[in-house]
Amino acid sequence: MSDALANLLQFSFVAITSVFFLVDPIAAIPTFLAMTSEHDAVERRHLAKRAAWTCLVVLTGFAAAGKLIFRLFAITLPALTE
Repeated sequence: MSDALANLLQFSFVAITSVFFLVDPIAAIPTFLAMTSEHDAVERRHLAKRAAWTCLVVLTGFAAAGKLIFRLFAITLPALTE
């Protein structure tokens, strides 16, 4: 396996697991079920899809504009680790 492919796989694994733990879909299930208890199964499915797409758009937007946002507010990476 080439070095570049190994780095890409490692980065992809870290990114996907980070997003999974950030969103925490397992912990969101009880809250979603409680909030949609008055809806039928079809409407719940529609709401779940809408929430998933919204999450995707927001996370993608922040991932794409992250450096710009950090620069705009003058936030450095060392400031986040302290």
